[in-house]
Amino acid sequence: MKLRHDCVRDVLLAIEAHNEVSTFSFDMTLKPMLMKTYYYSENDLNYTILQLIDAGFLDAKNVTNSGYIFLIDKITWSGNQFLDNIRDEDSWKKAKEKVLAVGGVALPIVAQIAWDIAKDKLGIN
Repeated sequence: MKLRHDCVRDVLLAIEAHNEVSTFSFDMTLKPMLMKTYYYSENDLNYTILQLIDAGFLDAKNVTNSGYIFLIDKITWSGNQFLDNIRDEDSWKKAKEKVLAVGGVALPIVAQIAWDIAKDKLGIN
């Protein structure tokens, strides 16, 4: 399955906007909205959550042995840093252009590209 970087950004933004301070069910709260608003498939969303967990961007778990039901605890420090660097639409567009120029890269590289763009905007490179 292919990781869709726009889906990564949209999922993180939706979790942040959900503004829960306690564990919540992604499947009962945000998944239906993301599927309807952005037309992501259930497989896209499940895969994205799994990859965000593996990357250390989400503190969450799948609570079923068959299928996927995710309980989200929080966006981690690393996840918040990444989200802060891709929140701005212009920064996100620039990061995607760089990624597409090489045909795609792993999520940690996308995070580094976004970090570099943020530093450039601040003039600290």
